[in-house]
Parts: sequence; structure tokens; C-alpha cells
Amino acid sequence: LAVSEKMAGAVFNTGDHKIFDHHIFALAGDGCFQEGVSAESACFAAHEKLDNLIILYDANEVTLDKMAEYTQSEDVMARYEAYGW
Repeated sequence: LAVSEKMAGAVFNTGDHKIFDHHIFALAGDGCFQEGVSAESACFAAHEKLDNLIILYDANEVTLDKMAEYTQSEDVMARYEAYGW
């Protein structure tokens, strides 16, 4: 959605009228960040400088399997800083 918003804005926005100028919000938790697709999409968003994408991270330390302390030990914030967020 964030990419589509940027692409549509590049085509349809003018100096006088900004039709496409929204923010896209995503909600994600600890289990979401264990999935590879989250890393790939975050890298892509940072590379493309999608400043209209906002991720709200619910660090509740719970995953589908069990408490996050048993399944992950990475620093999620450091990972996203490394991506360029």
C-alpha cells in the first residue's frame, strides 16, 4: 500500500492538488517479526525511502509458540535501525 500510494502520487499529484498524500499504518508484534517476509518488506521500504509507512510494534513478548524469550533473542529496534528506518 505504501508503494502504491507513492506511485499514484507521482502520477496524479500536482503542485496545486495533492490527492495521494496519506500515511499507511501497520500493526506488528513479536511473532510477526520472526517471519522472513517482515525482514524483506522492511528492507524494501527502507531502500525505497517509504516515509509514508508507519509500523506500530507491539513488543508484548508473546508469539504463537510460547513466550518470545524462548524463541528469539534479537534486538528488533537495532535491526530496523540497520535497515535504515
